[in-house]
Amino acid sequence: MPKHGLGIDVLKAAQERIKFTFDNFERIYISFSAGKDSTLMLHLVMDEAKKRNKKIGCLFIDWECQMRLTIDFARQMYNEYAEWIEPYWVSLPMKTWNATSQFEPEWTAWDK
Repeated sequence: MPKHGLGIDVLKAAQERIKFTFDNFERIYISFSAGKDSTLMLHLVMDEAKKRNKKIGCLFIDWECQMRLTIDFARQMYNEYAEWIEPYWVSLPMKTWNATSQFEPEWTAWDK
C-alpha cells in the first residue's frame, strides 16, 4: 500500500497539534517521565505555553527505582520551567508489573 504524505513534516505537525490543544482546552496537562520522548514533548509544549503566557500541569511519577540521573534531570526540567508549570511530583504506593522476576510478576513502588 503506497504512502500518501500530508505535505508537512513531523515537527510542524506536532506543533500544530499542540496549538490546537491550547486553542481548544482550558487546562493542559503533560505527563513527563524524564525520558527522551517526554522531554521533547515538554520542550514543544513549553514553547507554546510561553507564547501564550499560560501555565500547564506537569506530572512526574517517581517510581522509587529510577536512576539518580533521571531524578536529577526531572528536577532540572522542573526548575527550568518553574514559571510555566504547575508541578505534580507523585511518590505513592503504586502496583506495577515486574519484568525482572517470573515469580513476582508485580511489585509496589514505595511499599511500606
